[in-house]
Amino acid sequence: MDKKQDIPVHLRPVVYSLPDMGAAVQKKDICYKSAADKDLLLDFYLPPDLESKVSFPGVIFVHGGPVAPDRDVKESGQYQSWGTLAAASGLVGITFNHRYHSLEMLPQSAKDIEEAFAFIRQNAKEYHINPDRLTVWVCSGGGPQISFLLRDKVDFVKCLIAYYAILDLSEITFFTEALGSSTAKKFSPINYLQEGVIPFPIFLVRAGLDRIEINRSIDKFVNVALQMNIDIEFVNYKAGQHGFDIVDDTEQSRYIIARTLQFIKENV
Repeated sequence: MDKKQDIPVHLRPVVYSLPDMGAAVQKKDICYKSAADKDLLLDFYLPPDLESKVSFPGVIFVHGGPVAPDRDVKESGQYQSWGTLAAASGLVGITFNHRYHSLEMLPQSAKDIEEAFAFIRQNAKEYHINPDRLTVWVCSGGGPQISFLLRDKVDFVKCLIAYYAILDLSEITFFTEALGSSTAKKFSPINYLQEGVIPFPIFLVRAGLDRIEINRSIDKFVNVALQMNIDIEFVNYKAGQHGFDIVDDTEQSRYIIARTLQFIKENV
């Protein structure tokens, strides 16, 4: 029996590792926004052996949801290990929590995310980050919240990574019922592909064994992206589960993660 399967999912690390992950310089629990109910915090994972004037490209990891209000997502095994993977790859990994505790809170969480991005860029020098060489990595239910990157055609993002992400809310009835069709459209990344050129390449991974409505949203996104001749690298992990990067300890998972890191370094 695989002992890793005995570890609760929220504690499982990414199934791929690199030397020097344990040497990452961690700066944790930095407040990027004081909200009425709590402070919203983020963590930085920096490469070891820092020199004072050196800056690195940053990778911002955007979690999905909804998640329980008392869950500290950035402290999960997944996000801590992604942060150290980024640092071991010569990047600054950035993880943070946002308020996505119910479907109705999606617009609020999207606002939190935009403010986190602004904080990161405004304080980039202190954390050895080049504010104009950022990657955004998003998964699962976090897909809708990064719609603004496509809508605004931001130039500080150099590539977008999307793992098993929801990219079209019209494919999921309970979202349209909770948010209304207008809000669901606003937070569907697919709708912004049709407005012109996206200024950064996209690396998109579909988990073949994922929920049918999530994969349907990904399929539609890929089709539109190809029609618009957008720079996209698409991986269909036929045997992959939702969260394959922590639940499928396979050579294919490790290949995809390694290729993800390579893709980031090729584009930042």
